[in-house]
Amino acid sequence: MKRLCEIFEDTSTYVKDWLQAQPELKEESMTDWFLYNLSKQTPTIRYKQFTRTEEGRKTGADWEWWFVFSEKKSFASRVQAKKLKPDFDNYSGIAYVSGDKLQIERLLDDSSKDGFASFYTFYSTEDSKPAKCKGFNSKTGVFISEANNLRNKFILKGKRRIEPKDIIETSNPISCLFCCPMVFETSDVSEGFKQHIKSYFPTISDNLLNNNKTQDGFRETPNEILSLINEPTIPEWWENEYRFRFERVNAILVVDLRGERIRKY
Repeated sequence: MKRLCEIFEDTSTYVKDWLQAQPELKEESMTDWFLYNLSKQTPTIRYKQFTRTEEGRKTGADWEWWFVFSEKKSFASRVQAKKLKPDFDNYSGIAYVSGDKLQIERLLDDSSKDGFASFYTFYSTEDSKPAKCKGFNSKTGVFISEANNLRNKFILKGKRRIEPKDIIETSNPISCLFCCPMVFETSDVSEGFKQHIKSYFPTISDNLLNNNKTQDGFRETPNEILSLINEPTIPEWWENEYRFRFERVNAILVVDLRGERIRKY
């Protein structure tokens, strides 16, 4: 079975090749394929798409992403996906207005209320070398960036032209979450993961409400997440049982890290 590092690297590379061949691909199509393909390659990743709601209507998020370390500890985040256009001003994508509010503000505010971390995922043909992880050499087409940092850097400082490389400089290849020695060369994967998040996304908790600042996205694993990953397949009753819990997002992706051990990469 492929390691998570390989799965995310290979899938991200495919996205880049796909986007180079078909630059007019829609964000929704790439997101659906990316999440589904990840889940088909390993039983430790579960993907559930819900009945599509109006984009960004409630949370500004495309999907909810959970990392499960144990029955007692998980990391929860909400993610908005964007396609970066080469040789184009990408400001409108970051400053996109959803209803009467900036989408990025909606994502941050609603995530903060629930104690979730907030991320953006970017699909791009840009070279990954300018990414925060300087030594990471990958042909990846999928990057992850902290929403709070994006707002501080590109919204609060006033409108200016945003090139893809400007955004990539705030990001890491998404596969770095699973390939980084900081995560998997520790005695505790959850602590290694926490150190990775704090090192590369240091302002992640700045937007959290005071009562949620101690969480930084970390929390006890809820029953709806455990029931999703403890069965061989997603139970037929699951969506009906928890439909109100997930009515604000289009999909959920759960990465089960309970069986991960120290690895020398």
